[in-house]
Amino acid sequence: MSGNTALGSLVTTSSTTYAATFKIRNELHTFVGSFIPPMESFAANEITLTYAIDDDLIGAPAFSGEIGIMNASILFSTRVSISGPLNSNYGSKIMSKNATALGSLATTTGSFTTLTATFKIGNKLHTFVGSFTPPMEPFAADKVTLTYATGDDLTGSPAFSGEIGIMMHRSSSRPRFPFPAH
Repeated sequence: MSGNTALGSLVTTSSTTYAATFKIRNELHTFVGSFIPPMESFAANEITLTYAIDDDLIGAPAFSGEIGIMNASILFSTRVSISGPLNSNYGSKIMSKNATALGSLATTTGSFTTLTATFKIGNKLHTFVGSFTPPMEPFAADKVTLTYATGDDLTGSPAFSGEIGIMMHRSSSRPRFPFPAH
């Protein structure tokens, strides 16, 4: 993707919809879309639209993206992208609403590629199972923190990625074993 850019804004219009607006050669271009699950309201006043040719801005293309704590990124199937920082108060608003639970994480008995994390929230036990590569020696952690925003975050089979590290005493190096998103 190359060539043309325009500055604009990106805002939520409801808990599940957004609108991004850009002025290009005195013509207003608005992109609208929806996301699941519902989100807190946010705004980005310095968002960048990138496109190759004017025809890329026509139609209703498929898109995917991510609204993070600090940034937004939306990629359309027509070589168009919208990205940039969210206004500074959004991350603190989301982080202040997160809840945490303590639990444990361990490789599944007899497996070198499967892990199980267990957390008790209220009176309900939540168990998450995932896999990683490459295989590694069995391990366990008794003090693991789960962070989530709502109870809906605890259902389904969401994709995940992460890192399993080894704490080294009296050393600044920490071997890390990343595992890919699933």
